Amino acid sequence: MPASFVHYKVNVPEIDDAHWDLLSTMRLINQFGAEHNIEQVKLLTGRLGDKLKLHQAYEESLMESAGYLYLNSHKNAHREVESRLAEFQSAVNRNLAYSHMADSMMDMLRHHIDEIDRQSFEWMAAHPHQSE
Repeated sequence: MPASFVHYKVNVPEIDDAHWDLLSTMRLINQFGAEHNIEQVKLLTGRLGDKLKLHQAYEESLMESAGYLYLNSHKNAHREVESRLAEFQSAVNRNLAYSHMADSMMDMLRHHIDEIDRQSFEWMAAHPHQSE
């Protein structure tokens, strides 16, 4: 991971790795989009959806195990990301202009990681015995 990713770390290695993977996949989507390689964009958008579902399920299971008090709110934020991704995938699959949606998707992922996930994992680190 490059030094610039430090800003997005939540200090849970497997979560940080997954976040890096999601953001890297989104960067590739933007790169192939700029090259007008729609087939690669479609492939990567599908992979992004699969990765996102697995990651969010894992993240939610960690939060549930930790007794995270704001789990339902975090799940709602995940559903918003999924909804935005579904709109993005639909545009890509219908060969619609999607570059603005790609930028919006990247911004949403960054915000979710930097703000929402960071707050959640900081809370869990400060309350390690909530689940007992």
